[in-house]
Amino acid sequence: MNPFSTLRLLPRRPLYRCLNAPKSLPRPSIRRFSHQDVDGPPRNPLDSISMHRLQESRRQHYQRRSVYASIGVVVCTVIPIMIVFSYEIPQKAPPAQNEPSSSSIIPKTNLDADPSANQTFQGKPVVVAAGGQKLVAKDTRTGDEIELVETGTSTVPHFPKTIYLPSSDAPTSATLPANAVVNPTEDEYTLLGVGIRRVSFLGIQVYVVGLYVATSSLAPLQRALIRSVQPGASTLIPGEKEVLRHDLVDPEASLRLWDKLLREGDGEHGIRTAWRVAPVRNTDFKHLHEGWVTGIKARAKVPIPAPPTPSSLTPSPSGPTSPLPSNPTQNEFTDDSFGASIKLFQALFRGRGKAPTGSIVLLSRAENGTLEILFKRSEKEEHVERLGTVEDERVSRLIWLKYLAGKDVSSEDCRRSVVEGVLGLVERPVGTMETKVD
Repeated sequence: MNPFSTLRLLPRRPLYRCLNAPKSLPRPSIRRFSHQDVDGPPRNPLDSISMHRLQESRRQHYQRRSVYASIGVVVCTVIPIMIVFSYEIPQKAPPAQNEPSSSSIIPKTNLDADPSANQTFQGKPVVVAAGGQKLVAKDTRTGDEIELVETGTSTVPHFPKTIYLPSSDAPTSATLPANAVVNPTEDEYTLLGVGIRRVSFLGIQVYVVGLYVATSSLAPLQRALIRSVQPGASTLIPGEKEVLRHDLVDPEASLRLWDKLLREGDGEHGIRTAWRVAPVRNTDFKHLHEGWVTGIKARAKVPIPAPPTPSSLTPSPSGPTSPLPSNPTQNEFTDDSFGASIKLFQALFRGRGKAPTGSIVLLSRAENGTLEILFKRSEKEEHVERLGTVEDERVSRLIWLKYLAGKDVSSEDCRRSVVEGVLGLVERPVGTMETKVD
């Protein structure tokens, strides 16, 4: 072997290096880890799309939970309120004389009317008349009886079948000063229908309202209603009664029918009517007249539809057809005199104060449409206070139409009751002075 080759294989050291120098420690090797080493197999490039889908599904899940929770809160709030306002609290029977009274420390109160309110009317006991066909309030001293009609609420449980208001030959409104006390025992009025005025979707009861017709006006009312269906007849048969029922309920037909009745009566005599309003909770005249004024303005915006004709076109003398003229009554509420009448109506209630439960407000309409407003502080009072009158017949006509006709009436219960009373009226011959209220 070549000695030079052997020397080349020997480990080389620098000449200046010490022979006893310590050996250098081995340098640790650095290993670089990648995601493939940590996560295992290589990732799918479409995993980011799957993550977006997962996040979107979670977002929708929590959104649905929020919606369901909100619905649950609303339902759990509304249902108890509806139960409280719609459920009649049963009256507990009075304990027997030998039964010990309750020893509860907390007194039990009842938010409904006093049970005695259902047993008396004007201080007279309410009993069932002989035969069980009607309720009457009987005066034990004089023996007089007042026939009653149930209203459907326990606060004002009964309305009288007949009331008495100043007659047409009494002193006129111009001769009576405002706030005068008058004696309402001259002309008899008969109840045609009664119902409850409710507000809001909860059906909160505001007052009980009933429509009365002067007994002397029943015959003109009968003739006008019968002629609207069958001219020349003296009564209506069942099929014709259904036609009248449709006209009294239909939004457009009812407006035409009642508007004509209030304007013209039977063509010879006007019809005297009155609304009797009894609040079921303590209120004031401001809230009452604001409701009436709102109804007047809303009804004034609805034109009275023209009566239907076989053809919407009428022949012209020249040959071509021309359209029928529009209803002239739709613009009668735009003049200044009507606005002045509304202000006068509002002024009659200004500063009147409270209208407590048990008070009575009477809106009387004469044959010429004059509106007279009367007020009784209590059902037991014999006299009524006159608040004032409004000569413009349009004001009273719109108030009456708001209760009786159109699509949205102030009291649907009252309208249904009036319809039944009208149908009971027309099934009798013209001239009968009795009506039927179910």
